[in-house]
Amino acid sequence: MAGVNLFVYTPGATAVHRMDPRFKLAALVVLSLATVQCGPYAALGLFFIAAFTAIAGKVPAFTMIRNAQVFLLFLVGIILVRGAVTPGPAVFNGAIPWFSVNGLEDGLLISWRLFVVLIASAVFTGATRTSGVFSAVRWYFKPIPFMDGARAAMMLTLMMRFIPIIMEEADSIKEAQRSRGLENRKNPVYRITRLVPPLMERTFTRAQDLTLALVSRNFGPNPTSRGLHAQKTDWLYFLLFFSLCAGLRVLD
Repeated sequence: MAGVNLFVYTPGATAVHRMDPRFKLAALVVLSLATVQCGPYAALGLFFIAAFTAIAGKVPAFTMIRNAQVFLLFLVGIILVRGAVTPGPAVFNGAIPWFSVNGLEDGLLISWRLFVVLIASAVFTGATRTSGVFSAVRWYFKPIPFMDGARAAMMLTLMMRFIPIIMEEADSIKEAQRSRGLENRKNPVYRITRLVPPLMERTFTRAQDLTLALVSRNFGPNPTSRGLHAQKTDWLYFLLFFSLCAGLRVLD
């Protein structure tokens, strides 16, 4: 499990895997909306819902997130920024004058909300095949006028599935630089400047290779999508999920 990356499909036969992708996408949207401006108790309840779904679907969501160090650093950055810009009494009885208690509380709550959404996103992508994601997004976009649902679904699907490739390339570059002793340089700016250019070059190269592969196979904007069949259990699970999220927001 140590090599599991974020936004990578994990094969399985659980109820979460078998659920119609349209309902899984709707559940992800519902939980994401429920985290908006929610309080600490509601955020904790939503975390347990997302964690229970990950356990029920046997999706290694926490392993995925632990391997996604960039996202974790982003959450830490939010806490530091909020603590620095939010007025209020300083933490530790003024030991850190530029970091306020109010900012720390706001930063922790915001980061926790994003962490919950990240878990739910990992469960959705980990329990849904690429074809299912494409079919669900295309189904939702289809009724919208002046919107090419197939093209929008394809762009979103490729974007989601390209993120793990970028992370793998970043890990490969870091390993190569570590073998050359770059980790001994303590200046983080220097290390970032040595990481970003080769990562960008590899990313654009992989994107060009993918484009050429699609063109060579006459891959058009309207590929055949998988059939979508909603079951009674899908409605039951979604209504239960929706009721829990809505109840937490009402009681918040």
